[in-house]
Amino acid sequence: MHGYFATSSWLQRPVRERHLPVAEVPLILNFGASHTRLHARPGGASQRLDHAWVTGLQTRFHVSHAVGERRFMVVRFTPLGAHIFLRLSMDSLTDRSVPLLEIDPRRTESGPNKRSVEPRE
Repeated sequence: MHGYFATSSWLQRPVRERHLPVAEVPLILNFGASHTRLHARPGGASQRLDHAWVTGLQTRFHVSHAVGERRFMVVRFTPLGAHIFLRLSMDSLTDRSVPLLEIDPRRTESGPNKRSVEPRE
């Protein structure tokens, strides 16, 4: 694990953030407003992220949109640490943000046991 941090703030106006590639795999626990990852899916569709998600290693920057209440905690895993904690290969997360519920429902409130991420579309 590289470390962790938590933040709390309020954004009155929408903000676009550019996230550069880093050598870590963040696990985000969100307690505020949803985050939106722009142009995250094939064809340029956006991805809304709520509650908890993991962002894999990135080969390029990505842009997110935020507004309203921001309260979240980020656990910054090394790729090896994420592999051990999540029990899946890092290539299945490359250039993706995946809700934690899709990776392992046992780590969230409820759901069937599942240890893999659905293939990309």
